[in-house]
Amino acid sequence: MIYKFLICFLVNMRGGFATGFSGMIASAVISHMLIAFLGMEL
Repeated sequence: MIYKFLICFLVNMRGGFATGFSGMIASAVISHMLIAFLGMEL
């Protein structure tokens, strides 16, 4: 029982980190595009 819980916990943590990193990368790319193409300062 504890083994299953540990596996599920680790998989969910990995999914959370992947979502967080992809969100950070997307926000960095979008902010650079806004500054470069539209001349907006954030």
